[in-house]
Amino acid sequence: MHKQKLRSVIERTLIDPYSVQYRNDWVTSAGALCGEVNGKNRFGEYVGFTRFVVNPQGRGYMAGDPGSNEHKVFELDWLNYCLAPRPAAP
Repeated sequence: MHKQKLRSVIERTLIDPYSVQYRNDWVTSAGALCGEVNGKNRFGEYVGFTRFVVNPQGRGYMAGDPGSNEHKVFELDWLNYCLAPRPAAP
């Protein structure tokens, strides 16, 4: 998948998808998108960067409450897709 299409998976989960900021994001050799994302809350304030992953199947997860089931899925996908060596910069 194209990087922007993968980003749109995360943007759909945000309160203000037009305010999204990305850093350190890359597409893995498996086709997952890994990185950090920042967005605004309901008060219009940025909440701070957090890790995210969009797996090759197009499901996106962000780091969250460590006790939640979604966080457990996030951690598994992060380990499986994002901890592999990054591609060399062009």
